[in-house]
Amino acid sequence: MTKMRCVIFNSVKWVVFTLFLQVRQHRCQSTADFCFRRLEHLGNLKLEWMVDSAKEIITFDIVIEAKQRFGIGFSATENLSMSDFVFCATHENGSRYLLDATIHVDGESVSFRGDVQQDYHLINTVRYGKYDIVQFSRKWNTSDVNDFPFNLNLAHVVWLNAASLETSTVKDFEIFKIYLLDPSSPQNDASLKTWKTFRYMKIPTRTTSYWCTVHKPELTLKQKHHVVGFKTQFSNDAAKRHTHHIVLYKCNPTSPSFNAKATFDHLANGDGDECYYTKQQKIPVNYCRALMYVWAYGGKDFYLPSNAGFPIGESEDEYYLLETHYDNPESLSNLEFGVGLELFYTDTLRSHDAGLFMTGYDISPSLILPPKSEDVMISGHCASYCTRKFIPNSGINIFSALLHSHMSGRKMRLYHTNENKSMSRVIYDDNYKFDFQQTRLLHNERKLSRGDNLIMQCYYNTKWKNGTTFGGFSTRDEMCLAFIWYYPKIPNFNACVSGLSLESTLKNFGIENVMLDSSKDVWEWVVTKPINFANRTLQDVMDNEISWDDNNQSNLYQMAHQENSC
Repeated sequence: MTKMRCVIFNSVKWVVFTLFLQVRQHRCQSTADFCFRRLEHLGNLKLEWMVDSAKEIITFDIVIEAKQRFGIGFSATENLSMSDFVFCATHENGSRYLLDATIHVDGESVSFRGDVQQDYHLINTVRYGKYDIVQFSRKWNTSDVNDFPFNLNLAHVVWLNAASLETSTVKDFEIFKIYLLDPSSPQNDASLKTWKTFRYMKIPTRTTSYWCTVHKPELTLKQKHHVVGFKTQFSNDAAKRHTHHIVLYKCNPTSPSFNAKATFDHLANGDGDECYYTKQQKIPVNYCRALMYVWAYGGKDFYLPSNAGFPIGESEDEYYLLETHYDNPESLSNLEFGVGLELFYTDTLRSHDAGLFMTGYDISPSLILPPKSEDVMISGHCASYCTRKFIPNSGINIFSALLHSHMSGRKMRLYHTNENKSMSRVIYDDNYKFDFQQTRLLHNERKLSRGDNLIMQCYYNTKWKNGTTFGGFSTRDEMCLAFIWYYPKIPNFNACVSGLSLESTLKNFGIENVMLDSSKDVWEWVVTKPINFANRTLQDVMDNEISWDDNNQSNLYQMAHQENSC
């Protein structure tokens, strides 16, 4: 790949650049529902942009060597072909101009076709020493079908720093994933204190391991503090590749007489063990269900907004459970690496205690996706029955969400309905990518009141794999979940999901009974009735005995009422 030149500023140049941005011509209108600036370091690209919801315009600032040509584009996928692209070059007199174009790829060769409609507009160019600061804008949505729509979907940013359009090849491009219309996460504060949980271990050879370790903070906290940020730590690239997700739970006493020290102290900061798929469970996971943090594959650091934090240090005997999903599809025997979390906390308490709960379709093999299918939709919900049971009269305020499915997930949409049956989207991503799962801040906090519903819709494509796909814990299985950050915290409110019963779902396919076989390294569901399917795995029966036609595909999730769990 062609080496991209990194633009490096010394402190003086950065001050000048910052002053330029402060006096820029294009400012947000006071009527904007949301308006913000973001700066991201994407490889060698230092990209800054402003989002203005009143005008529905996005304005970009690119810093580049003087007179250097560059191009930037946007796409729904990592495929360069047909990407929306704007190329910036210079006239002979040194002034800059833009070309709104579309990328076309033929093997390794790349060509650009100028759009009939030119929708990117050059605002200003400022020369400072050896650098140009190029400022241009475009409406979120245009009438040009070649233009990428700017919305809450994931965008693939295509970056080209090359001297000539004519000689560009596929290798000259860099591609980055980003949510352009999402507000930036609050940044780390140097005054924050830290607590680290880190475990270096040899990874089991089984394809899917949920490994649990118990942790007691080695901190001398004599009063309540707030955890306000989380950073995932990996010892090497192998750790990043083979870690599917990390969940941090707080262990809560089940009664006033519960002896936390006797239950957890001998396990604290030890080797840990399998969380669930084990015949002799050593880790008392059922006492540790209060969600505190979730990281999923490709996720970045997360810091809470300034008005919320997770309480820590409320008692002397506080214990936490770290659940790490190790993914080892090739059953490698030589995987050794470290994974952990760094928590940032402060004794300056925020206004509210934060909480976290899970919603969507329950993790169950009753979630069934037909083989070689496209755009299959599964939905789960947090029903009004549950919100009336748990949510206080004053309601709760949702400020962030993480949408989560596995490798067949393509579109994720979280909806909110109130008692007036009014339905609106909380957050969505129709360009969902498994390898870029982010905890995303909402533009505006969403009030969830008693009697309201949350509906999680997930769309899947299984054309890339053989066989039926089930809901489950493996990366090759599927999930349909959203993790919701909110305040004020509600005790014992950790999950609000729905799903069909496995029994009623399988009866539609003539399967009367199944059992979970734990005799093997990888536990499997085995059919016991009817007799003609007996002793065969559920996977085998569904793959080879079931005929998937359009009728049973469309009716699968309309055949029975979903059961609520909260």
